[in-house]
Amino acid sequence: MEAMEFLVDLLVLRLNDVRWRTYKRITPKANKLIQEHLARMRKVIAFLGESKGMLPDDAHGFAQAAGSESRLYEIVLDKLFKEVIFIRSGVREPIIFAITACYGWDYDPDLAHLPNPWFPLLQLCLLGYPISSDSSLDSKSVSLVVGLRDSLREFKIV
Repeated sequence: MEAMEFLVDLLVLRLNDVRWRTYKRITPKANKLIQEHLARMRKVIAFLGESKGMLPDDAHGFAQAAGSESRLYEIVLDKLFKEVIFIRSGVREPIIFAITACYGWDYDPDLAHLPNPWFPLLQLCLLGYPISSDSSLDSKSVSLVVGLRDSLREFKIV
């Protein structure tokens, strides 16, 4: 675990160097990461809908807590909340929960067999795009929201 804590410390340093919301539009590299996240998250939501009867919004929330029982999840969560300054990101918690779920994914007994949908979002955040999500009132629709310099861009997951 000592090596993992060191890697998390490097992540903290890297996140503190991110220049948030500098892009006016989604770059091709960012769009590729977004599309990869959407495809992976759709599979996760479909799996949880079929296996646990969850609505899309509930499945998305469940995926955000991936690996939450693991020690690594706890370490990442603690360090991101205490040591990362999200200047100009506009949001904090959605970024923290996505990154923490990324690190906890492989430890989740229900989800580890699926491709990690949070890894592309970690990469997107490291490029300076803050992320959050939105859902419909009936919990049947979920979207990814990406921050740009002067606006937000919404991408429908389901």
